[in-house]
Amino acid sequence: MNAPYRLVLKNVGRQTHFFVSEGFFNAIATHKLRSPDAEVTSPYLKELAVAPGITKELLFVPIKPGTYELGCTALFHAGFGMTGTITIV
Repeated sequence: MNAPYRLVLKNVGRQTHFFVSEGFFNAIATHKLRSPDAEVTSPYLKELAVAPGITKELLFVPIKPGTYELGCTALFHAGFGMTGTITIV
């Protein structure tokens, strides 16, 4: 059985960011998404929007190992380097 993980996304900027990683979201079983004003169990995710000053926590279990591309789809954000990878081992 895979151990659960907690991914914390904290936006300290002044614009909303959109965490997008289709491969990563398809490689995990989501348990819960928490934000200051809500909690959603077993969410189906395509992206996570994180508004300025907000922290969201995604509780998940990894299902499929691999390295997955991720990025922010807000206008020009990828061009400013808001991209990367996330690895499940």
